[in-house]
Amino acid sequence: MMRTARDGAYAALALGLLGTLACAAGLFFDSAQALRSWLFAFIFWLEPALGCLGFLMLHNLVGGSWGKKVRPYLGAGALTLPWLALIFVPLAFGLRHVYPWAAPDAMEDPLLRHKLPYLNLPFFLIRAVLYFVIWGGLAWRLAGRASRTAERTLGDSKASARANAWSGPGVVLLAFAGQFASYDWTMSLEPHWYSTMYGFLFLAQAAPATLALLLLTAVFARRRDAAAPDLDPAGFRDLGSLLLAFLVIWIYASFFQYMLIWFGDLPHEISWFVNRNAGAWSWIARAFVVFYFAVPFFLLLFRSNRSSPRRLAWLGGWLLFAHLAYMFWFITPSYRKSGFGISWLDAAAWIAVGGWWLGAYLWGLAGVPHAAVAESPHDTH
Repeated sequence: MMRTARDGAYAALALGLLGTLACAAGLFFDSAQALRSWLFAFIFWLEPALGCLGFLMLHNLVGGSWGKKVRPYLGAGALTLPWLALIFVPLAFGLRHVYPWAAPDAMEDPLLRHKLPYLNLPFFLIRAVLYFVIWGGLAWRLAGRASRTAERTLGDSKASARANAWSGPGVVLLAFAGQFASYDWTMSLEPHWYSTMYGFLFLAQAAPATLALLLLTAVFARRRDAAAPDLDPAGFRDLGSLLLAFLVIWIYASFFQYMLIWFGDLPHEISWFVNRNAGAWSWIARAFVVFYFAVPFFLLLFRSNRSSPRRLAWLGGWLLFAHLAYMFWFITPSYRKSGFGISWLDAAAWIAVGGWWLGAYLWGLAGVPHAAVAESPHDTH
């Protein structure tokens, strides 16, 4: 796995460098669009990183065979969070181009003046640092060198107890920081609108994307490297069942929020949906119901599909593509209220951030002792 992962990491990092150079050139032509595209790409790749950390802690707490062979992938994904902090830095220097409340004339709006104690640049950046400290600290403790050293030097029961001790409060901290990060980084793109379910939806929609990535990684590793952790049909079936469950949770929460806002029919609550149900955006929203939920839901109902690595790999790839379209719909209408549109910088930023993220992810896989982690005591609960 080491050589295959490292070769993939080099290729991904090269793509990341090319994409970053393209985005740097875009800054000279349209700084606002370059930074907005960078935010979209950052949020897209942040979600599987948070998902990997969340599933790693979940497996520490509940155990089960479903996580036995994917712990290396979860750990490698979680350890990309410190690198995402570096990717966030360009946004920190260009907030006035991204967020309406950070613009020079924002205080002319009475509502934004009312929100000034929370939505101000120093406090915003302090919170961002706090989020990354929480996520990075949990990732280092549960998936980094400290975790691997503990498992080598302590007995199995002690290593398991320490992981459990960190994972309990860690899940709460992850959820807490994730919810407030969603309020800061995406909901505040439209500061006149708010939803109490927004943070939960932000975290819930990360789960299908994370599981799709795990399935693709597991199938690719299975075909390319005999030394990689090899999931059996039962392992794939467990991951497929988890994917089915989290798809249902995500669509239920999405529908529940929409239903409540539709019944309320209040101007300050419907603006977010109005922007995303105008023109071509409305057709994209309808397509999500069919292709991001209905079709995968129907296919995952069949045990044979959940046990087939090949079918799950195709489904995982499809879901990642659907998630990309969904996140574009989730974020971009905040800027393009006049109608649907795609900038070349959207693609360049996604390639740039994706290249750096995948490079860090694959490099992390190359350095993980798979055999040792696959036999971790957390898998025997």
